[in-house]
Amino acid sequence: MVKYPEVQNYVGGSFVGSNRSFLEVHNPSDGSVISRVPLSSQDDVDAAVASAQKAFPSWSATPIKERVQVFYRYKALLEKNIDELAALITEENGKVTSEARAEVLKSAELCEFACSLPQIAPGEVLEVSRGVECRVERYPLGVVAAITPFNFPNMVPNWSLPNAIALGNCLILKPSELVPLSAGKIAELLKEAGLPEGVLQIVNGGKEAVEAICDHPGIAAVSFVGSTKIAKVVYRRSTATLKRCLALGGAKNHLIVMPDAAKEMTSSNVVASMSGCAGQRCMAASVMVAVSRTDDIIERMVEHAKNIVPGRDIGPVISAAAKERIEKYIAEAEAAGAKVLVDGRRAVVKGKESGYFIGPTIIDHVTPDMRIAQDEVFGPVLVIIRAKGILDLAAPQPEPDMSIKSYAAPSQGAKLTPHVFDPGPLGNNEVEVAVTHCGICHSDIHLIDNDWGISSYPLIPGHEIVGTVTALGKSAKDLKVGQRVGIGWQAGSCMKCEWCKAGEENLCASAQPTCVGHAGGFADRARADARFAFPIPKAISSAEAAPLLCAGATVFSPLVDHKARRGTKLGVVGVGGLGHLALQFGRALGCNVTAFSTSKSKADEARRFGANRFIDLNDAAGMAAAANSLDLILTTAAADLPWDSLIAALRPKGTLCVLGMPENKVSIMAFPLLAGFKKVVGSNTGSRKMIKKMLAFAAKHRVVPTIERHPMTRVNEALQTVRDKSVRFRAVLEA
Repeated sequence: MVKYPEVQNYVGGSFVGSNRSFLEVHNPSDGSVISRVPLSSQDDVDAAVASAQKAFPSWSATPIKERVQVFYRYKALLEKNIDELAALITEENGKVTSEARAEVLKSAELCEFACSLPQIAPGEVLEVSRGVECRVERYPLGVVAAITPFNFPNMVPNWSLPNAIALGNCLILKPSELVPLSAGKIAELLKEAGLPEGVLQIVNGGKEAVEAICDHPGIAAVSFVGSTKIAKVVYRRSTATLKRCLALGGAKNHLIVMPDAAKEMTSSNVVASMSGCAGQRCMAASVMVAVSRTDDIIERMVEHAKNIVPGRDIGPVISAAAKERIEKYIAEAEAAGAKVLVDGRRAVVKGKESGYFIGPTIIDHVTPDMRIAQDEVFGPVLVIIRAKGILDLAAPQPEPDMSIKSYAAPSQGAKLTPHVFDPGPLGNNEVEVAVTHCGICHSDIHLIDNDWGISSYPLIPGHEIVGTVTALGKSAKDLKVGQRVGIGWQAGSCMKCEWCKAGEENLCASAQPTCVGHAGGFADRARADARFAFPIPKAISSAEAAPLLCAGATVFSPLVDHKARRGTKLGVVGVGGLGHLALQFGRALGCNVTAFSTSKSKADEARRFGANRFIDLNDAAGMAAAANSLDLILTTAAADLPWDSLIAALRPKGTLCVLGMPENKVSIMAFPLLAGFKKVVGSNTGSRKMIKKMLAFAAKHRVVPTIERHPMTRVNEALQTVRDKSVRFRAVLEA
């Protein structure tokens, strides 16, 4: 049993049955039959025209101010019945509820315009000479017709209906046979609003009914909305009998996206335009011409498209035939060499497996000669045509490959895989560096695993970058192409805030980390603000320089900030990737250095790196002996430590500086801090000035990391040595 009764024509103010053949009406969401619609003939059109002609004299003689009162009431009824009208649209057309409600509200807005016609329609009177006037009079045509499409079963009829009727015409509406239910409800509401009998007729059906409307001598004008092919037929056939005709065909909308377009706004809006109403609207974005380097925008579009859930955010297409046709276009483009970035062909909605769903689909590297680039697909499909520059839009050509080849984590905790992206045009203050070496830091692991909740994917790690300058932005200063430089944790800052103006860019609230929301150095090229790229001293090799840019800066900065110098009693907790550099810097500064570790086996290494004494953290007697002996302690181990024992090791006014990231919260007794005026602080990689100072100091005093080298192509193996802590101090990738 179908949900709705058989659809009937509306003639003379009443619904009338038909003995004609019928067509099933389907709910696109699940494929179920919800009603059936009659396929009207010439006789049915004749009856509708006769009824309209009978009503026309009285209606056209009614003053326009009285005619529009019907539409004031009709607008109110649309708003009052919005839930029912929207539900009807959803059932017969498939729109999601928000789209269906928006359609009804647009119909109400169209009625507002019709209600304003008494102020717009009156003719003009011009006195052109004494006793001579030119007068413009407007008269209704008589019986007119509107042939409307399936994609907006409520709104498109209201494009024509309120205006035509308010201006004194009688109208015959021929809705799409795929969505006839909304038209019947429109008739009911207009009758309730007081529209006289015969002013509106509804004739359902297909080709035969359309041809009868075009040919009928009693119809003075026809409006049509549909495909271009049928629009041409309707226009030729209607004008052949001297009718006025307005025929709106299909559209193939092209969007031009430049490389400097706002990434988030552009990507979200293009996808919304492409996928809204399942792409079944004349203003849908169907072709995007991507000019030059726009891969970052396209990648974000892919993310947006993948987040759209069929059945929740996007409805089905109108029919099984439409679904098949759209999928054929996609397959044909793919076979011709286009790349499907997001494939909606396998969209299935649970509980609605028979629905006509196609998810958002994005197809890249489409060429203008492909059918999908030329035909109106009328589905949630966006094709991307590449263009080298704005002047090449008339004939897009392949551009040189300017993409960056990298290794990226596609998702949280995943192994890195090859990832190619277009970085877009070089910014005015940017530098591009051909990466020769990149260190691996524990921070890279944390970012890959999203331990800090700040990662986005695909994620390209790497913030200990060394390479040669290959390109400079127009405003980039103090560097030159071919120069060897390094880039550390920070790739830029606002350069305007109080901290940046004070030379402490590392404290800028808008600081740009090199591999958080930015492409890092596990790649063949990397970019940063040129002011955050530092020349590497000749005395330091590229492989050795890489870890200094993060690890070296991390330990050197607090030593300088807390005035470590000759005679300073310095403690370094941990003899690992950070600790072995802290020991070297401490020795070079002339400090008396104590190394702490839980591994007794590291005692000799600690002394080799610069420690004057070694204390096992697990040795209670040794820790007790260290009490009240140190001015500054740097904790470089990423572990939970005996914090109170370390506080006890500080002299009055001593400082404990946390560098390694503990696994849990730091818990410290307050009384020793209060009694001894002791401090617990943190530190990061330091300002630009600090990093330059560190590199110069390291070169002068031969402070270099102990490293293991790995080819970039074996990045996952190298990362594993850092994960399982088997690496000997620092791992460095080589291109």
